[in-house]
Amino acid sequence: MSTFIIEITKEAFEAIVGDTEPLTLMSAGSNVERLSYTVKGMYLESITNYYSKPITQYYVQDINA
Repeated sequence: MSTFIIEITKEAFEAIVGDTEPLTLMSAGSNVERLSYTVKGMYLESITNYYSKPITQYYVQDINA
């Protein structure tokens, strides 16, 4: 994936992804979970950090990158 990604809201992510299953589950250690999706021609990722309180951030690849 290109390093040109932008963070989006949970609501935008859910509207795009819907009930699509993730393509890959990438673990960067036991405290981080990365899920990638390709939906409607877009590449998206959700990254959850479990270090203290679980926090999930949502990203989409910048189409202008």
